[in-house]
Amino acid sequence: MRANLHVHTTISDGKNGPEEVVRIAKAGNVDVIAITDHDATEGIGRAVNAGHNLGIYVIPGIEVSASHLGESVHILGYFVDTEAGGFTDFIESQRRNRNEVLANRIAKVNGHLGTDLTLEGVAGDSLTPTKAHLGDAIVARGFATDVRDAIEKYLSKGTPCYVQSERDPAPQEAVRIIHDAGGLAVWAHPLYPSKIKEFDHAELFAELIDAGLDGVERHFDYEDKTPEIPQALLKTFEELASQNGLLSTGGSDYHGYWKRAKIDQTVVGDDVVNALLGRKRKSDMRCLNNPPA
Repeated sequence: MRANLHVHTTISDGKNGPEEVVRIAKAGNVDVIAITDHDATEGIGRAVNAGHNLGIYVIPGIEVSASHLGESVHILGYFVDTEAGGFTDFIESQRRNRNEVLANRIAKVNGHLGTDLTLEGVAGDSLTPTKAHLGDAIVARGFATDVRDAIEKYLSKGTPCYVQSERDPAPQEAVRIIHDAGGLAVWAHPLYPSKIKEFDHAELFAELIDAGLDGVERHFDYEDKTPEIPQALLKTFEELASQNGLLSTGGSDYHGYWKRAKIDQTVVGDDVVNALLGRKRKSDMRCLNNPPA
C-alpha cells in the first residue's frame, strides 16, 4: 500500500480539482490519499466519490491554520466530522479571516506595484484562497518569474506587501477543535527549515503533546532541505514522539504547481495507514469508501 496523507485541491490552493487529484493518485500508483485543504472540507465528498470509482481510499482531512508567536503553524486533522456544528462555525470564521487578510495583501500589492487586482479575481474558484493565489496573479502581471518568486519578493515576512493574520487560533486550540470534530490532530511539516529559527520547536512540541496531539508529520520531503534541520532537534522530536506514543505520518504536501512535490512522492506504507485507522476517534464515517485491506 502507498499513501500520501497531505494533499491539496482547488478548494484551497491546489492546482487540481478533487476528482482530478484522485485520478492523478491512481496514475501514480498511490492507493490512499488524505484531502487536507487549508481550512476547508468541501472537496472531500467529491474526492471520495471519485475514489469509489477508481479504487482509491480517501481519508477526510483538513489543514488548520494556527499561529504561534506570530509564526504560522499548521495542524492536520484526519477523520474530521465535516458536519459537526462547532467545526463548521470555525471553518466559516477561518474563511472570513483568510479573505480579510488576502484583501489587505491585495491592497498592498496594488499600492506597491500599481496593479488593479481584486479579491474575486485573485481567489477564482477557491473557497480558502492563500498567498499562492496572489502570487499567481503577480506572476501574470509580469512582476515575478513564478509563484515562489512572487511570495519571496512581496508576500513573505519582511517584504513590502506582507500582512500577518491576527485571528488564527493557537496550535493547542487547533488540536482541540479537531478533537471536538472527532478527528486526529497531527502537526504538519514541523521542522520546515525556514521556521526552525523563529521559535523553540521542542517547547511547542511538548505543549502540543500536553494538549493531546495525536501525531507528527515525520515523513516529509521539506523540498530537499532536510540537511538544514539540526540533527539534535530531529532526535528530540523522534524521542518525544516515541515516548508519548504519537503517530508518525507522512505526505508530500501536494499542490500540483507552485510546490514541486508530486503526489507519488514522500508516500508512506501500510504501517502508517493502519496505525492512523487504529487511532481514529469518533469520526462520522458516512462519507468514506471502504478502508483498504
